[in-house]
Amino acid sequence: MMCAMETKELKEIKDALQRHDLRFEAIDKRFDSIDRRFESVDDRFSTIDGRFSTIDGRLDVIDGRLFSLEEGFSRLTGTVADMQGEIGDIKENMATKTDIQRILDAVDAHAKRSEEQWQEHRMLVRQVDRHDKWIHAVARKAQVDLDY
Repeated sequence: MMCAMETKELKEIKDALQRHDLRFEAIDKRFDSIDRRFESVDDRFSTIDGRFSTIDGRLDVIDGRLFSLEEGFSRLTGTVADMQGEIGDIKENMATKTDIQRILDAVDAHAKRSEEQWQEHRMLVRQVDRHDKWIHAVARKAQVDLDY
């Protein structure tokens, strides 16, 4: 009877082991399914990594362009500062409206004096011409020969 008992127990143990084996097989199938899902997710992450690499490359190009723009703006800022200094120098040396007005007044005064002197000269020339005519007329009447 012992043998029969042992066989019955062995059979129960075998049945229990088979049930556990079936459960483990079901669990293995679930893990296989989960592994396939993880592989799918890994593939998606690989695709996303590729996209990020592409985006990184584009951002590197943009960084280069921005660096170039920064350098250009720095040079432009220096040029503008130089030009502002030059403009300041020009403003210091530039004549004001008052200065120009004084020059114009001086030119007008000089032109007026020049005109007055020219008119006086013309009057003197006419006077000398009249005197010359009178002297020649007197010389003719006095019968004097004028040589000059």
